[in-house]
Amino acid sequence: DKMVVYILFAVFSGLFTTIGQFTYFAAVNIGSVEVGQLFVNMKPIAQLVEEAIFLFLFPNLLQLVGIFIAILGAGLVILGKKEGQHQHADDNAKSDAIK
Repeated sequence: DKMVVYILFAVFSGLFTTIGQFTYFAAVNIGSVEVGQLFVNMKPIAQLVEEAIFLFLFPNLLQLVGIFIAILGAGLVILGKKEGQHQHADDNAKSDAIK
């Protein structure tokens, strides 16, 4: 059973790595210098966090965590650029719907 979990985990790690790369190239292709710079700035931080926390726990999570941080950062920048004030309206609508 553990072997199946490990295999699935490896597959998902590979998928997230690929998605992360596509997200990175998409962000760069949008032409936003700031998004590209964000990736450059966050990479060393992500690597430090990965090595410190996950090295002896989950080696396969190393790439996954760094890419998640990068996607999150790029997503926030892109949303902030494109949506601006609209994002707040969307968030308010969502929170009202949840209530």
